[in-house]
Amino acid sequence: MTFTVPSRRTAIACAFVAFPLACSAAQAAGDQNLTPVLVTASRFPNDPAFPPVGATVIGAEDIRNAGIDNVNEAIRKLGGVYGRQSLAGPGDFALDMRGFGSNGDQNMVILINGVRLSENELSTALLSSVPIDSVERIEIVRGGSSVLYGDGATGGTIQIITKRPAADAVHGSVVGEVGNYGLRSGRASVAKGWDGFALNAAYSKQHADNYRDNNASNQENFSGTAQWFSNEGRFGLRVDLARAGML
Repeated sequence: MTFTVPSRRTAIACAFVAFPLACSAAQAAGDQNLTPVLVTASRFPNDPAFPPVGATVIGAEDIRNAGIDNVNEAIRKLGGVYGRQSLAGPGDFALDMRGFGSNGDQNMVILINGVRLSENELSTALLSSVPIDSVERIEIVRGGSSVLYGDGATGGTIQIITKRPAADAVHGSVVGEVGNYGLRSGRASVAKGWDGFALNAAYSKQHADNYRDNNASNQENFSGTAQWFSNEGRFGLRVDLARAGML
């Protein structure tokens, strides 16, 4: 019986060839156990296998199962973003990412379908005016994003993606709520889709006595959107009207 002993160079080559094959098999087995994560908060092409470390994605089903009625509350309770209650009465808490304190809402950028939501006169963004029933998902990315989104993104970004109504379909909802401290609210929405075009409108009204005396508040919101979309993207016109006051 004859045995052939390979040279050192041949043995090293064999080990080098076998190592990538073993890694590929292990990677293929590991990929089957990974849960896909969809994150769109980027302006440049990147490998989907490397999402931002501090990314949190909140889906429409998560919002519905939690019984949450506005976007601000979804970001705080499901996304884990700290919020400071407003002294003016409305339900919009001043959000704070990465511990900026009282200036937290001025060190983050909020976008709706990739369009930056303006904060007038350094005020807190009125997220409660965004119809919760129209939200497909909310993406929260913690950490500096000023390179991608410019001024004010030191703490991170919050991207709100709305749903695309299905073609040749009508969808609507009506919701009423009653709670403690005299909370009474109602909201209604309707959406109609065609081939490459969609219209949707939403209206909500809320009253709360709040936990302090003489601190009752009323809030009324209307939102309407027209969208043109295709496989390459979508273009839309959005109108939001909000009115809030204290009694």
